[in-house]
Amino acid sequence: MSDEPERINELLAEFDRFVATTTGRTVYIARARPADAALLRGFYEHLSDTSTYYRFFGIRPAITDDHLAAIVDTNRLDHITLLAWMSGVVVGVGEMHVHADRSEAEVAFAVSDRHHAEGIATILLEDLAVIAVNLDVSRLTAQTLSGNQAMQIVFRTAGFAQKQRFDGGVVDVVCELDDLTSLAAAAMMRERCAARAALSSLFAPGHVALIEDIGHPSLLAVRSRGAFGALFDGRLSFVDGSVIDGSWNPRGIPLEQVRSTDDTSDLAVVMTAAAADIVPALEACSQARIRTAAIMTDDPAGALASMGDPRALSHRLDMRVLGPATHLAVPSGGILSAVVPRQLRLGRVAAVMCRSDGREVNRLVEDLAVRQIGASAVIAMVPESDIDVAELLMWWSLDPGTGVVILSCDDLPDGRRFHHAARVASRSKPVVVLADRDSPSSSIAAGEAGLIRVKTRRQLVDAAAFFGVAPPLAGSRVVAIATQPAERAARVAIGSVPLERAVLSPRLVRCLHGVTDVTVEPGVARIDRALSPMVRRLAQMIVRSGEADAVVHLGQDGVTISMVDAQQPEHPHVITLSEGGTLGNPWSRAFGVLAVARGWTRWREHDAASETPEVLSRHPLRP
Repeated sequence: MSDEPERINELLAEFDRFVATTTGRTVYIARARPADAALLRGFYEHLSDTSTYYRFFGIRPAITDDHLAAIVDTNRLDHITLLAWMSGVVVGVGEMHVHADRSEAEVAFAVSDRHHAEGIATILLEDLAVIAVNLDVSRLTAQTLSGNQAMQIVFRTAGFAQKQRFDGGVVDVVCELDDLTSLAAAAMMRERCAARAALSSLFAPGHVALIEDIGHPSLLAVRSRGAFGALFDGRLSFVDGSVIDGSWNPRGIPLEQVRSTDDTSDLAVVMTAAAADIVPALEACSQARIRTAAIMTDDPAGALASMGDPRALSHRLDMRVLGPATHLAVPSGGILSAVVPRQLRLGRVAAVMCRSDGREVNRLVEDLAVRQIGASAVIAMVPESDIDVAELLMWWSLDPGTGVVILSCDDLPDGRRFHHAARVASRSKPVVVLADRDSPSSSIAAGEAGLIRVKTRRQLVDAAAFFGVAPPLAGSRVVAIATQPAERAARVAIGSVPLERAVLSPRLVRCLHGVTDVTVEPGVARIDRALSPMVRRLAQMIVRSGEADAVVHLGQDGVTISMVDAQQPEHPHVITLSEGGTLGNPWSRAFGVLAVARGWTRWREHDAASETPEVLSRHPLRP
């Protein structure tokens, strides 16, 4: 028993983290500690009479010393309290009193009046529920006044199996903890909504302030000025400034004049070669109520050193910050701010790079441009960025303009936050990862999250090329055209994805015999020779007949897919994949594209030489 407090403290340490709220702002969640006593007293004293009445069922002039001591005592096993912090101020309190037999625990919440309806109580409830499960608690209970509709909504929408009973103006709530699947699903939706709120200013801004350091001009800023002016159709403000005597002095347009009527749509792009200028520039942006900023620099290491902990800095300034970054290309939102060797095309590939070697980043961007692979976003940043890879994955999981996400990094991101985001994103589109190093635990977790692992930059670009071109497939009926030596491999590949084997009518089979000798069985048409013009004619006949939605053929010229595009059914779509590709054998690559286009989204990595690839499988959301 003497080790129990230490075990609980180790458990609670995992919940100390930054979390995005439904408004896009971040709160820091941490267990209450003795040093927080004075701030906690101030928090309760500043609650409105209504909030105090709902929390304590009456008007209380001040929190008692005994209650305050129970909140901040880290050695107590029966009373666990989490605090939500914003800009150094307590904005939310979640308490859990565990019964002696640990059969159940009672929870209660209070949120600062200025921060209602931001999802803070929901975040605290989710964390307390997971902590309770780890303490073998089987249910949570709570009491709310009947007039406290906001708190009742929190319990109803959290995803618990629960019961509510009304008794004399008080609502008794019981939340069962035996199955957290629904809670995990609700948390996933909350996190996706939070990511959309947090990143809408970055990917779809209505007003951009471009802040250049004229004291330290950089090629980055010069090239970006023309890109912004050419592509961005919203409001654009150029701010030239430099740091003099430790204070930020903008020249030209004052930062006060770049405010937008809608604070959430503001974006500041700070471009400087001087690391010491970054923090003063961000402080000026915060004072101007600009809530999102991107730090662009050609010296990310120096910029990171000047910022310290980017996430803590962003939290202190109450803003979201991307970077330090060397590349920020978001053509879908009308913004292009990067040193790129060629003009990027608009497409369906989102690329994020966390590399210490800038040359490797430039090579990947060059490859995308040379291969003419269209991008919905290209971002290169340090892994310590406040807006991190996990949030970007959440955003792209909801973005209809993104069909595949590719990630290139020195080390495979570890931790529950990244793998949860990867699991969410991989349920809606392929996520391909190239990492130079990873730990055994992170590698296993990445596989469970459904990530596609590749080993070279060429493989990463190949994945972007063929996953990025798949249009939405109209249906699920598919036929493979194979020569006799490849017939068995075709049957294996077509059977490894959740697509139907099309059964062709006798009339269509007679028409195919008029073109060449062909043996037709459900899902496979076997021919003696693989002549590309003849095969293309066969494929078009099958697709246009309406008896199949897609036809796949592996020939000397590579893999060809003829398919009915759900958006343009009158014009069958033809995709040709290079036979020299490296993601699995060519058959599985082709059927993988079809499965992605059909909406089945988890792709399992497999041996390229295997004739029995495991391509796709559905999987439940794991809590």
